[in-house]
Amino acid sequence: MITLWTPDVPVHEDRALGAKAGVAARFGLSEDNMFDVPSGSIGEDYVNALDWLTANPGYDNVLCFGHSDQPGIDCTNAIEASGYTPANAAVASLGASDEALVELKQRSASESVFIGTISVSYTHLRAHETDSYLVCRLLREK
Repeated sequence: MITLWTPDVPVHEDRALGAKAGVAARFGLSEDNMFDVPSGSIGEDYVNALDWLTANPGYDNVLCFGHSDQPGIDCTNAIEASGYTPANAAVASLGASDEALVELKQRSASESVFIGTISVSYTHLRAHETDSYLVCRLLREK
């Protein structure tokens, strides 16, 4: 599992930690198979994810969690550029920008590793659902 997040933004770290906790609890994935791919700024996520995937080619399956829409898009593009398919990879993200996701939402499940985004406000997310619950729900629906 790859988590993309910006270290200087506490909510991004909270989202990454929540996603990792949920995947570990639901699927039994150990911390040895969870990797943070931090970004210093918007726009680095694609390059950082692609660099990680290129440096670590031995994984049969890849799950990526992006802390918001753009990292989800960037991780999708990096994973697909690395040769992974919907049969062995999945991407989920949190966010609220339908405009950013137009192209990905037009793809079929057989065309893209992107499985979805949860569009909620941070206040709603904190009040009703944890990040780990949201990521696991997306994975079960795939």
